[in-house]
Formats: sequence, structure tokens, C-alpha cells
Amino acid sequence: MKKNEREIEVKIKLDDVSQAKKKIAALGVLWSKPQTLIDKYFRPKGKERETQRPGSFVVRIRRANENSLTIKGLTNRRGVWEEYETKIGDAEAMEKILDKLGYNCVLTFHKKRTSARYRDFGLEIDEVEELGNYLEVEAIGTDGEKLQEEIKELFKRLELPESNIERRGYPEIVMESQGVKFVGQK
Repeated sequence: MKKNEREIEVKIKLDDVSQAKKKIAALGVLWSKPQTLIDKYFRPKGKERETQRPGSFVVRIRRANENSLTIKGLTNRRGVWEEYETKIGDAEAMEKILDKLGYNCVLTFHKKRTSARYRDFGLEIDEVEELGNYLEVEAIGTDGEKLQEEIKELFKRLELPESNIERRGYPEIVMESQGVKFVGQK
């Protein structure tokens, strides 16, 4: 990502994954083969339940075909993240390093992900054991509000119910259900 660019995402809960895939395929989109992901999220020890606000962050270790370490920082807009990511060789060793640095694993998600590209958007259908099924659409840019509106227009075009739109990330959904407060975002 270039300086000042952010990851902008909006997801929508899917009632029927196969129907959604068919509607998206009708746009000329080709889906990847499914990939299994295990995402573990870490917070500093003693701050696991602390109120989250712009500038707060989580650290994620993703176990996949290529393991990665990611820091996702909250911005003042839900669904717009400051994100830094790098590949790692040994996810288990990285977990031990984070533990020694004073981090606890606060969440684990098991996903089956199918990915595609449509115009400037990355599309991912996530079948998340802990939460259900979602279509996540993301873009990289500086105007989070504009890009989120473009993503919502795509959902309308696909005839997906607006009431199923979710701008929070998976960790935020679960952390809020556990009583963690998120403030300062619009």
C-alpha cells in the first residue's frame, strides 16, 4: 500500500453461498479454489478487554498456504483499516514470539475462503465456523466513504439484502459480543 492508503472493506452476511456465487459468476467473475485459513488475533496482555478506538490495533497470525503476520489498526471509520502485513515462515514460532513480547491470543477463526477479483475489488466468500457465511468486498484507497458506497452498490446489483451489510471486521463482531467497546468510529 502507498502512504495514506487504507484497506476499505464491507461485508454482507450470506443466506445462501451457492446462490451468491452464481450471481457473482454472472458478472464474469472466476472463483479460486477454496483455501483453508486459521486466523489467530492477539492483544497485549492486560489490555484484552480495553475499549478500542482509532489507533487501537490487533495483531493477526494467519495460517494458510503462505503464513502471514498482520497488524490491523482502527481508523475513525468502520471498515477502513490501517494495515501492515508480511509473510512469515513458521506461524507457531511467531505465536511464541508474540507470547514472549506480552501478547495473548484473544480470538481464533477457522475459515474456508474462495476468492476472486471484480474490477478494482477483491471478493472473498468466507465460510467462518464461528460466525457464518459472508461475502467480503475490499479495495485499497484513500477515500473510504466513497469506496464503501461503491461496494454497497455492488451488493444492490447482486440483489443482496441491505439489512445483511456488516462494516465491522470479524474480530470486532466477536469482541463486541464479549463486551469490548468500540468508540470513535463513524
